Amino acid sequence: MVAQAIRNIISPKSVIAQYQKIDFSNKGTIPIRHLNIGFDGKEIDIEFYVNNQFATLFFATLSVFLTYGEDLVIETARHHREFIQDPILKQRVTSLIGQEAIHSKLHNEFNDAIKELEYPVDFYRFLGENFFKYVFLKFPQPLKLSLMAGIEHFTAVLAEYMMKHEKNFYYTDDAKS
Repeated sequence: MVAQAIRNIISPKSVIAQYQKIDFSNKGTIPIRHLNIGFDGKEIDIEFYVNNQFATLFFATLSVFLTYGEDLVIETARHHREFIQDPILKQRVTSLIGQEAIHSKLHNEFNDAIKELEYPVDFYRFLGENFFKYVFLKFPQPLKLSLMAGIEHFTAVLAEYMMKHEKNFYYTDDAKS
């Protein structure tokens, strides 16, 4: 009985019936904004998150590791873009790649700035590079695509939390961090 219910759920007929192709033709292109924030290590508040140096260190460390997540998203999106037939959807994936490249650039600029504050950025970069080179980048493409979805979901949830809890940033005048 349970097995039949599962078969009914995953049968090809039910999957095809539930699938709807999204029409991107009436949607505009996505502009890529190039930002120049200009981080300066001497100006960064080392307690910019909830007025706490340890909480801030967590986000600074996350910034270093997110650059490798951005690189994984770029590499995975480039690979899968080649299989997309819809030219508008393909353009949107290209926009995603551009957006992720800008995110990575900004993270690296911030990371270089916090190096001036003696954060162990080089050590974290060493760990991140090796972990991604010898672990994540060895995964098959379907698993990388799943990781990409997970990374994007994590950062979206984190961004939503931060926007809903802006008061955590009111302890500082450092708008750049």
